[in-house]
Formats: sequence, C-alpha cells, structure tokens
Amino acid sequence: IWEAAHGPQPKGTAIVFIDGDTDHLSLDNLACVTRAELARLNQLNWRNLRSIEARKALIAEVKLLTQAHRRARELGLNWGQRRRLIPQRAKIVVQETEVTHA
Repeated sequence: IWEAAHGPQPKGTAIVFIDGDTDHLSLDNLACVTRAELARLNQLNWRNLRSIEARKALIAEVKLLTQAHRRARELGLNWGQRRRLIPQRAKIVVQETEVTHA
C-alpha cells in the first residue's frame, strides 16, 4: 500500500504501523522511517503511547532529531558538540492503567 502511493521503499528504511495494528492497512496509518529513527522510537517506548496523534508527533520529532544529528556530523561536530547543540529528549514514561476484575 505504501509503495503504491510513494514508490519503492528506500534502502535502510522500515514501514511502521502508526497505531500498532498490523491489520489496519490504510495509507495514513503507515510511516516510512529509517532504521536509526526506528531505533530511537523504540528507545522512547513509542508503542506504549495510546494516542495516535502523540505517536505521529513523536515520529516527526524523532525524524527531526535524527536529521539534526546527521547534519551536525556532516559539519564535523563531535559527539560532545552535538550534545550541547541539539536538545536531549527525556524518555517517555507511560503509566499503566489498573485493571480490576469483578
């Protein structure tokens, strides 16, 4: 579905289901992310987010941060310089809801 709309999937990328439901095959539920972006999303526990809007926002934020680090490396900045220039993102903590059984 994604390839029909956007062409062949670029090398080094993954197509992810934004809502986490692999049966929901809708173009607006699919996002193409690089492996680096996917790793960062997984570090931030993006699958635990309940809100679709929050997931989309996190994907956009991760794409921006990954691109900022890539550009900084291209400019020759070392890790310490990049860390000072590019804001760090705190890990998202998702509170579990209690399930009560009657």
